[in-house]
Amino acid sequence: MSERRGSDKILPTAGQAEYPIPMSLLLLLLPPFLAQDGPPAPPLPPGMVLLEGECVSHPDGAPVPGVHLTMRDPTQGCKSPETQTTATDAEGKFRFAPFPVGRRWIVTRSPTDGQTRRSLYPPTDHDVDPAEPGTVHLRIVLGEFGTVKGRVVDAETGSPVRGATVAIRNEGSPIPVDPATGAFHVPRVILRSRGQQLVADAPGYAATWGVLRIGESSIEGMTLRMRRARTLGGTVRDASRKPLPGLYVEVQGVGRIPFLAPDGTPEEREDSPGRVDVRGDDTDSLGTYRVDGLDPDFTWSVALRTKPPEAVPGTSRPTSTESVGMKPLPFRKEGLSAFSFATQELVKTVDVVQVEGTAVAGTILDEKGEPLAGGGVLLCATSIVNEIVQGEPLILVVPASDGGPAKLRWAEGASDRVRFLEENLQGHVRFREAHIRKVDAEGKFSFDAVEPGPHLVFARRPDYQTQTFLREVGADPGEWTIRMPRKSEIFLAGRVLGPDGAPVAAAKVKAVGIPEGEGALGWTAAETTTTTEGTYSLRFSFGGRFRLEAHHGGRVGVSDPLEGPNPSLDLRIP
Repeated sequence: MSERRGSDKILPTAGQAEYPIPMSLLLLLLPPFLAQDGPPAPPLPPGMVLLEGECVSHPDGAPVPGVHLTMRDPTQGCKSPETQTTATDAEGKFRFAPFPVGRRWIVTRSPTDGQTRRSLYPPTDHDVDPAEPGTVHLRIVLGEFGTVKGRVVDAETGSPVRGATVAIRNEGSPIPVDPATGAFHVPRVILRSRGQQLVADAPGYAATWGVLRIGESSIEGMTLRMRRARTLGGTVRDASRKPLPGLYVEVQGVGRIPFLAPDGTPEEREDSPGRVDVRGDDTDSLGTYRVDGLDPDFTWSVALRTKPPEAVPGTSRPTSTESVGMKPLPFRKEGLSAFSFATQELVKTVDVVQVEGTAVAGTILDEKGEPLAGGGVLLCATSIVNEIVQGEPLILVVPASDGGPAKLRWAEGASDRVRFLEENLQGHVRFREAHIRKVDAEGKFSFDAVEPGPHLVFARRPDYQTQTFLREVGADPGEWTIRMPRKSEIFLAGRVLGPDGAPVAAAKVKAVGIPEGEGALGWTAAETTTTTEGTYSLRFSFGGRFRLEAHHGGRVGVSDPLEGPNPSLDLRIP
């Protein structure tokens, strides 16, 4: 049995964000040591933030010069591109150029002067969430360390887990746990403003992950409760039920990493980070496979894949699907798509039948009809979409009375719910009913072996408006053309008025995209609530046409189609 960890993602196109800066703000674009010694900064444009601050060492508070700081956009995930860089001056001060309101990651890197004092400057990162325009001051303390102490026990028996190790993810080697008491001690933990991930591993147990909110103090008395790992097995056969030996079965799980209270109690939160676990096994002479070590709290899926190549001696095997050239094989699971383990279910059986599929290709175009490179396209069977969202279906499939293709339509309220779906879908891209493909330099993409039926399609590139639509994939190969408009910063403001012209307080105001093509969905881009004076304001990034809706007491007022900012747009509710 072999194991791979990683995930397929639609990768954003790296590049620096472009914001028009007037000549009056050029001073702010100078290096920090020049900008801070000059005259006061001129007023900021509406909706912009100026981030400045200093880096000091712990515990003396001395300024740290030469620290390299990078700004990243966290909405693009862990591989988000750099949007700005700067460095501290001789007094440890730094300043970024103005940027639009919104959360940013600030990552600092130690100066490489080769002296022993550089150990006071470990790499660190900070969350900055400027929700309002204006100047934000950030003090970064480098060189703080703490410790994490606790025990690792079996979640059911409470006894120590033998062979367990504990580590701060991506920071140092795993530390063995005392086999007699289950005690562990992680020293010299770099204290940060962002949560760090603590990982406990042990044979026969699912890896236990948690996010530490350390702050400025150490943690003692933490108890990590590990759960027994689960096993997945089954057979792979062809359409005639003949066993298929030598095929590689891949199992992928997606879940969230809970935040850990100081005592180790896990807490699921809306901002809990996601995690992907990928494992696999070859079918034997009877076409059977078995994959161990699965987390019982994850949602799992199964895929047939081309087997990844073995690592060359002295090197590690690539984990990226693209780097090893793996492709999904056409298959169908019997009765299960995305699934979870029941509370007492230690072993689950999932049988797979190899089937034929359809090839789908297409081209991404910009507003001018030119090929648009970069980004990617995600395709997923609608049955999986409705399973993932749980509760009310997002997509309705109505069979045609004449035996032709089914009719697809969005369920009521889909425009509000679909925006939370894309991240969940990306956690399922390794199994048969969901695929991701990168768009090449000529704007082309292609899917092989798509099982016929209704599908949801996302076309995404960070600086362009995501396109969301439904397509029926038939038995014949398909060719699609997708147009994507470039995003721009939109600012809308005004009042919501009633039939008599009086301001309406507590009305919900939403900006909703206008569908441009067949089966497309214009999803909600932003929303807010009016003040007691009936005023509202919205700021968001969007490409293409949209409309503004005002909802109050079951009544709705809708604007004409819009394509840009409008700081004085009043809406009237009939």
